Amino acid sequence: MLVTGAMSPLGRELVRWGRGRGLEVWQLARQGGRAWPGARTPKDSAWALDMGDTGAVVKLARKLRAKQRPMELLVNNACGWFPGGISGIPSQVLEAQVTASVTGTMLLVRELLPSLALGRAGSIVNICSTVGTGYRFSTNTLYVTLKGALDAFGRCLRNDVRSRGIRVTNLHLGRLKESESPEGIPVRDVVRAMDLVVEASKVTCVDSVVLTPLGLEY
Repeated sequence: MLVTGAMSPLGRELVRWGRGRGLEVWQLARQGGRAWPGARTPKDSAWALDMGDTGAVVKLARKLRAKQRPMELLVNNACGWFPGGISGIPSQVLEAQVTASVTGTMLLVRELLPSLALGRAGSIVNICSTVGTGYRFSTNTLYVTLKGALDAFGRCLRNDVRSRGIRVTNLHLGRLKESESPEGIPVRDVVRAMDLVVEASKVTCVDSVVLTPLGLEY
């Protein structure tokens, strides 16, 4: 299992969930070091990687692919964020975050498809957002655009890789309790949705899951 954005609160929970399923967990995050959640355990590996460095993304992905080991699950959790509308976004920030969140993710997926296809049992889960698909409103233009792009990529990718036995799920999340709102979604509910995705019969693809907090109006 590989998780991007592994240092976020949700990323940490996904790492714990993967370990609980007995998977070897590979973690990618922009910053590494001592703060990594158990990254030095024998069954785990962690890399500090800027997804905006596309050359480094391809190099690492090919290194992992060269291991010739089936990958059960790839979770695309990394995404940039910047507050406000388009007029307030510096050009350098806009370009860097589009490159990291969109181009970097697409390159990572492309390079790891052979590993996901081994054994015809691989799944890709894109951590999307309800703001990226119109379920709720947000004034944070860049974040909405990035999550919307990930959703579109997942929908196209799903049909692109069906013949290779790879399943693609877009997981749309509302506000998370731990990071955004006391009335938000507990991360434990997110991993319950992950259970549904990976435990479905191999002839079934869970195309999309939407989780919204009951205590907030959408």
